Amino acid sequence: MINISALQNINSNTITGLTITNNVNLSVCNTNNICTFLQSSGGRNISGNLGDCINTQILTETCGICETPSQLNTTKIVSNFAKFNWTSIGVLFDIEWGVAGFTPGTGTMVTGLTGNSYDLSGLNELTSYDVYIRRHCLNSTTTWVKHTFSTISICPLYTSNFYFYSQQEVDDYKEIYPNCTNINGDLVVDGSSITDLSPLDHIVSVGGILQIKNTQVTDISLPNLETLNGDFTIFNNPVASNLSFPKLTTINNLGLFSLGQVTNLNGLSTVTNIVGYFSISDLPFLNDISGLKDTSLGNVTSFSINDNPNLSVCNIESVCTYIKGQSHRSVYNNGTGCHDELAIYSSCDCDAPTNVTGTGIVSNSATFNWTSNFTDPKFDIEWGTTGFAQGTGTIVNGLTNPTYTVTNLNPSTTYDFYVRQDCTFSKSIWVLYTFTTPSICPSGNLVFSSQEGINSFGSTYPNCTNFSGNLTIEGNDISDLSPLNNIVSIGGHLLIKNNTVLTSINGLTGLTTLFASLKIEGNTALQNLNGLSNLISLAHGVAILNNAELTNIDGLSTIASINNAPNNGIQIVNNPLLAVCNIDVFCNYLVYSPSTHPRTISNNALGCESDSIINFNCLPTCEAPTDIIASEITFNETTISWTSDGSSFDIEWGIAGFTQGNGTMVENLTQTTYNLTELTGATSYDVYVQKNCNGNESVWVKYTFTTPNCDVPTAVSSTSIAFDSTKVTWTSTGTLFDIEWGNAGFTQGSGTLISDLEATNYTFTELTSLTSYDVYVRQNCNGHKSDWVKHTFTSASCPTVSSLATSNVTYNSAKINWQSNGSSFEIEYGPYNFTHGNGTLISGITANTYTLTELNHSATYDVYVRQDCQGSKSNWSRKTIYTDYPCPFGNTLTFTTQQQIDDFGTNYPGCTEFWGDLNINHQNPNTSTIYNLAPLNNIQTINGDLTIRYSGSLYSLNGLNSLHTVTGNVTFENTYLNNLDGLYNLTHVGGTLRIGINNHLIDISGIKQINASELEDSKSLESLKDHIKDPYLNLIHQERYSKNMDTEKWGSFDQQEIVDKRVMDFLAGKK
Repeated sequence: MINISALQNINSNTITGLTITNNVNLSVCNTNNICTFLQSSGGRNISGNLGDCINTQILTETCGICETPSQLNTTKIVSNFAKFNWTSIGVLFDIEWGVAGFTPGTGTMVTGLTGNSYDLSGLNELTSYDVYIRRHCLNSTTTWVKHTFSTISICPLYTSNFYFYSQQEVDDYKEIYPNCTNINGDLVVDGSSITDLSPLDHIVSVGGILQIKNTQVTDISLPNLETLNGDFTIFNNPVASNLSFPKLTTINNLGLFSLGQVTNLNGLSTVTNIVGYFSISDLPFLNDISGLKDTSLGNVTSFSINDNPNLSVCNIESVCTYIKGQSHRSVYNNGTGCHDELAIYSSCDCDAPTNVTGTGIVSNSATFNWTSNFTDPKFDIEWGTTGFAQGTGTIVNGLTNPTYTVTNLNPSTTYDFYVRQDCTFSKSIWVLYTFTTPSICPSGNLVFSSQEGINSFGSTYPNCTNFSGNLTIEGNDISDLSPLNNIVSIGGHLLIKNNTVLTSINGLTGLTTLFASLKIEGNTALQNLNGLSNLISLAHGVAILNNAELTNIDGLSTIASINNAPNNGIQIVNNPLLAVCNIDVFCNYLVYSPSTHPRTISNNALGCESDSIINFNCLPTCEAPTDIIASEITFNETTISWTSDGSSFDIEWGIAGFTQGNGTMVENLTQTTYNLTELTGATSYDVYVQKNCNGNESVWVKYTFTTPNCDVPTAVSSTSIAFDSTKVTWTSTGTLFDIEWGNAGFTQGSGTLISDLEATNYTFTELTSLTSYDVYVRQNCNGHKSDWVKHTFTSASCPTVSSLATSNVTYNSAKINWQSNGSSFEIEYGPYNFTHGNGTLISGITANTYTLTELNHSATYDVYVRQDCQGSKSNWSRKTIYTDYPCPFGNTLTFTTQQQIDDFGTNYPGCTEFWGDLNINHQNPNTSTIYNLAPLNNIQTINGDLTIRYSGSLYSLNGLNSLHTVTGNVTFENTYLNNLDGLYNLTHVGGTLRIGINNHLIDISGIKQINASELEDSKSLESLKDHIKDPYLNLIHQERYSKNMDTEKWGSFDQQEIVDKRVMDFLAGKK
């Protein structure tokens, strides 16, 4: 919606309320009827639109309506203040105010107000005021509208007494009469709902009585009450735990009763005078009334302290003074020591300690002393920072000596120290001593002009380690600086000057850091600066001036560096006995140019007379090497070594007696050893060594040694002598040798020469066995030769082989083995006891084993082996061997397991003709393991019977493929054998052929090649007839049960004869 002009004809008098909200495109709403309505008091809600429809104020002002503020009023009116309030849809206002009847324009004007209220302050009590207000509209302002109000009195007009019976009344007093600080009459607070008296905190004086009773207030306090002209009575406040009237000084008639939690009266410690009666009773937790110790009770007419069971100390000064008087008093039912008047009176005779003093007060401790007139006194002490509440400080009870040192104090802090005497049945009043600890170190600069001042510093500031200012030591009687030994750093300069009896500054041994300069001047007795031996850091320069007895400044050796800025640097002047100044810190400084590192050095003893002299003396002392020695001396070299802490050396050497400068020079060696070479044997040498010290050198140190002659080798011997080699060794310190050798007796010069050997051994090879040789050895000493030394040895004979043995002997082969270190061998073998030379010779064997083949079975051979030693041969070694029979011995060979058949094939691979019976037979066909006859495939002839029976796992005879002759009987009885194909080469059976109990046999064609004419017919046919009825033998089965039997063909034979005839025909190759 953007336009509501269609509503302009509605009669404005009929509109009772107007709402135009959240029409985000509506910007024109000032129709006549709406503007007329807005001048009425009807309700309106205009917001969330645009233009002049944004809100009620904008639309009203767009309509040209500028309403004056309404509902003018004032709230929170007190004697000097009022809050002026109004209602308006406007946002900007002006007000003017003044005493009622003022002329507008002369009042107090406040413009540009944006709220709907304003605080009027600085008003007078009981005065009427006019306040005018107007509103600012878009293009105009409204007329002024006036409001009149009157302020109230500072305090109520028609009463001088104040009675508060509820917390609300207490709170209203603060709200209505915030400036009423002086109450002319009584102030009574009485009510169980009252818990807080803080709204009365501003009360300064009460002209009548003060009574606070029957409340639930815990903190009964009027912190600003200074004057009370009537009674002070506080009773029946069961939860009250604190009384606090810190500005009240005088009380007329004190009554404290039934205050359930109050333990002390410290809140009345400012009261100096109580007049009239003094009554404290029924305070069950009260244990301390020392808050009234300084209160005068001289004008008290009646005194009572009753029914306070925890109150046992009443002998405060004010009470003791009163008790000793004649006035009325009532004391009972309190704690021991206050239980009656006599107890208080007695306790008041416990005199307080006197002459309490503090000594040795330093930054963290103080010692206190006092006196007592008791013979065996006991004391209690308590201390804390000044103003602490007694009972909260540090307490020590039962001291027997009138002295105590308090520790762990803080520097620059004021403390209260209390001491009282414990008289067993009573205690004296507390005596207070207040003191202030000094700072850890004094501030500012410090000048010691006497020994007393130094001693005082040590006792007053024993913990002063870091002093911040300048420190000057200058006095005629100063002789001991040890009280300053805790000082570690000085923040400014250190000046030690004009001290006439000071001989040392050893009291400054703790000083490590100086943040400015060091000046030592005019000390006529000072001898050394050892007291500064721990000074490390120095921020500025050093001045050592006019010290007549100073001889030693080594105490400054630990200083790391000296500042080279202008007015710093080094000054060493007029110290007539100071001769040594080359300490490290000065040496490190003086190496730089004076233009960058200022210095003044003069009029000191020799050695310190100038910076150039000091610089020279700063050069390191160059100590000569020591412990020079020659080691491992040979005829032509040695190692020279020495001891030194240096890192650079020169060495010169030559024949003994040479003039230095003419010898062999080596400079800038970096090790403490050197190897001299190319020396001559039997010659003496001088060696000189010096140390280099960065521009300075030590003296030369001389050492003499002599080289030995060129030694003859010794202990020449032969080892590892063999027929063709030997090793010759010798002993010598040399490293180079010559050897000449040949057959024993050769003329030197004609032998074999080996020169420049670099070992003390040599191995000769290609020797002839059992031959003697001469060997000559000499040392070669770089041009010098030792004498020859001769050695003779004889080569060994050609060794016979050992441990000759045989292995893997079969029916036609044997493996020969032996042991030997040789590399060439010969074998000769032949029949047993053959003659050497007639056997078979095998040469050039290079291994220690050889296999002989093509031997005859069941034969005996002799085998001879010897070593061939290149020109000579060892003796023969003999071994007799026996070849196996190709088949096992015995009349019968029985196989009952497959493993036995396998072993036969392995052990008798050449067995082709077996002499005896061969049985393949297992007692139980159901457990037989024989299934494979292949290991028997070399057998061609069996000179005996062949029986294959009860082999339940055997399905084939294929392992017997080579068998062609069995001279005895052949029997086949096997459950699962279904053919005889494995016998297709069997042609001759010399005995009976039995085929029976072969339940699965269906084919016997494998034996068709047997020559039937060679069978013993009667036996063979009889056997066949016994077993031919096997129903599984198809060949016969078909003929026997044929329904079409040709009787003509078979003639007059009976059925059995027909079978015999048929089998024989089959074996004869007939179908």
